[in-house]
Amino acid sequence: MGNSTSDFTKEELHDYESCTFFSRREILSLHSIFMKLGKKEDSNFSKNSILPLESVKSLPSLLNNPFRDEIVSIFASDETGQTFDDFVDMCSAFSPNADVKVKEQVCFVMMDYSTADGFLTVADLKNVLSKQVGDKNMSDQQIHAIAVKFFEEIDVDRSDSISLTEFSRLVSRVPEFSRKFIMRVI
Repeated sequence: MGNSTSDFTKEELHDYESCTFFSRREILSLHSIFMKLGKKEDSNFSKNSILPLESVKSLPSLLNNPFRDEIVSIFASDETGQTFDDFVDMCSAFSPNADVKVKEQVCFVMMDYSTADGFLTVADLKNVLSKQVGDKNMSDQQIHAIAVKFFEEIDVDRSDSISLTEFSRLVSRVPEFSRKFIMRVI
């Protein structure tokens, strides 16, 4: 268990380094966290086990995140939980070193989570705003008005839906996006 490189072959560690934004040391730290979370549920937990979604949601960096259900679910290849590969992919996408294009795609999928149709609508934006500000801080009418106004500014081609391309155009005008769209697990 823990930070042991014996749980991985050299090729596996090399592959993780090549496919993520993490160093070998960081991958081993993620493995340690994954194993610790898994051992809480099952003393026979291994790196090949599936970590229940609720266990992933218990990460300190996700506890107060209003999008934790979406974040955890979009990186789960199994509806019951995440594999170690899923866990590393999730952490890598939110790494400070992740490419802005990766972050854009993840953010877009998170915002499109309720419909998962590949486009953002006013309803998707309203859902995102509701999660961010909470129903107690703004009325439904206020949230709807903001979503409509925001949507009108982003929907450049007036198709009544926002594509990933249009979303990427918006993100390119927000220089701090990449710096703010992070989740520190290690």
